[in-house]
Amino acid sequence: MWQKNKPYLLLLPAISVIVLLFFGGLFDGLLKSFGYFPAIGETRFTLTAYTALLRSSEFWESLELTLRVATLSSLLAAILGAGIAISLFMLNKSANSGGTQIWHRLFQLPLTIPHLVGGYIIVLLFMQSGFISRFLRILA
Repeated sequence: MWQKNKPYLLLLPAISVIVLLFFGGLFDGLLKSFGYFPAIGETRFTLTAYTALLRSSEFWESLELTLRVATLSSLLAAILGAGIAISLFMLNKSANSGGTQIWHRLFQLPLTIPHLVGGYIIVLLFMQSGFISRFLRILA
């Protein structure tokens, strides 16, 4: 039995620390959202933050905008992804052309770039002093 469970038992200390830190942070944030923050003298549980949030019109506008952006971006990503998948499938069926390898390599390129680097590149492109802003400034 020891040999069968050995990998899981060896991972248990690391997993315990990760779970404790993750759920500990969530629990601490939940306590503070209910007004319990002994470091500053707040020791009563209240719902004032939540009532203020739910009464705020800005919150509901922000929630609506968030849901709209999430829905539209998901639909657009699904449509584009399905279109690309179908085109790659059709291109793969007619694999007698030499350009097939180029298309496969082109669509595999994002797999090689880490997500954080891609996000940082997007920030650099779209920030106020980024490449796109400078290009549009030249055009204006």
